[in-house]
Amino acid sequence: MDNNLKDYREKELKNYVIGNALIIIVLLGIFNTLLDVKMDESTNNILLTLSSEIISAGIFSSILYTYVFILDAIIPGNWKDSICNLCRPLPGEIIFEEIREKANDKRFTKEKALQKYANIYEIIDNLIGKEKRKASNDAWYSIYLKYENKTKIFISQRDYLLCRDLCISTLYIGLLYFVLWAFSIVAFDYRIVILLIVELIATNFAMRGKQKRFAYNVIAMDIHTPEENHE
Repeated sequence: MDNNLKDYREKELKNYVIGNALIIIVLLGIFNTLLDVKMDESTNNILLTLSSEIISAGIFSSILYTYVFILDAIIPGNWKDSICNLCRPLPGEIIFEEIREKANDKRFTKEKALQKYANIYEIIDNLIGKEKRKASNDAWYSIYLKYENKTKIFISQRDYLLCRDLCISTLYIGLLYFVLWAFSIVAFDYRIVILLIVELIATNFAMRGKQKRFAYNVIAMDIHTPEENHE
């Protein structure tokens, strides 16, 4: 198994950003000059125009991806989590309370979880607010470290991080688009705004689902793994 957790930056994330750049180019009508080329013009002129448009699109896509990549590298992961979660608690911060109140995961029973994590509940029940969430997340993270290299945990964490970074990248693309529009470099197009809003909502919902799934995968694996067989 490839242990590069964030190899998606050179694969899915790159394709997502470049794909959005090409869609923006099309919606802005940058390729419209090709339609204005008269049919009686020479083949050389048509090819020259086509080559020029393709090169321009390639340059624009590369520049957009570079800026998105730089912004992605600058922003810490915990900031990304806060932005994408809209400052809501992380799954690890509330997972033990959720299990006690709901226990909707069919892979384990509420009773088994309460018995397994009796010591954790004893600690967090004596805390409130941020301290309680912090202690809960600390306990969850300690469990995660036992299984971080397990294929199922690795894949679910990668899926969550990919969706999170897709969501953040959509924000970056929108920010860069509005900056270019503010400086009259590109025209305003409501279709681009609608596209980015739809993508932002979709990637955010996907991120939240994958994030919660990742947190519960850790708990499910821990409950069903004998103490002596963590490796």
